[in-house]
Amino acid sequence: MLRRLAPSLIALLTSATAVAAKNTNEDWKWASEYYATYGEWTVACDHRSDDETVKRCYLRYVDAYARDPFGALFVFVTRSGETGLRFNFEYERGVRFTAPWSVTENETPVYAFDPAGCPSGSECPIGGDEASEMAEAFSAANRQISFALTDRSRRAFNLAWPTDGFAEALDDLTTQSEARNLQAPTPTGPARP
Repeated sequence: MLRRLAPSLIALLTSATAVAAKNTNEDWKWASEYYATYGEWTVACDHRSDDETVKRCYLRYVDAYARDPFGALFVFVTRSGETGLRFNFEYERGVRFTAPWSVTENETPVYAFDPAGCPSGSECPIGGDEASEMAEAFSAANRQISFALTDRSRRAFNLAWPTDGFAEALDDLTTQSEARNLQAPTPTGPARP
């Protein structure tokens, strides 16, 4: 019996280790105070469990596209008086995007972002006018956001995210952030609700 379970246990531990490897002790000190979903998009607000005056809100989309080895693409969107609107895309080290990120409507391109301009590593922060343009492109319903990438094992993936729910989630993020008078920086790592 143990022999039959061993491969499954090893796969589970490997996946859990890959996810946990990106987290730090600081990531676990957040307590949830708000959570809402809009289709595939989530808005969450939390505060530090060791200092309730430190708060943050974010809109996120999580796409765990591979299991072994683990692979995921996340986006966190924040809005604050300090940084304005900001997107932060996160992914595993070794991921290479093989085409610009594209938003299409009825298979017609309406927006593109070239991730070649992102810093090397495992995240791509986007702010300012580019973040505003991206939010506008994501806000129309019935669109699709596409990502073509290869992972550190040279496996190819084509990911597609629906835009349905993004506009409502962004409105809620704005409402929740303003209600908390947030001036906090962007969250890092896979934040927990």
